[in-house]
Amino acid sequence: MELKLKSFTKVEKREDSKLRGYASVTIDDCFAVESIRLLEGVKGLYLGFPSREYVNKEGETVHKDTCHPVNPETRKQFEDLIFAEYNKSE
Repeated sequence: MELKLKSFTKVEKREDSKLRGYASVTIDDCFAVESIRLLEGVKGLYLGFPSREYVNKEGETVHKDTCHPVNPETRKQFEDLIFAEYNKSE
């Protein structure tokens, strides 16, 4: 599987936000994943994939990924690509 970075937008660091940037990636030149969030937490950088918010049967607000890697190897490919671009812009 070939991933290509379509775009990356760095976001200015703020103390009240974990958000560090947004990325768009194409998979094998045939499928695009937009609005992948680059976040920074206590354990370092991580990715937030596109998601939607809804209220479940119990009345609780839930966030559900609409697309995401289904195995650690694929997640690492996304991380390597996006983290490298972020680190170039530091």
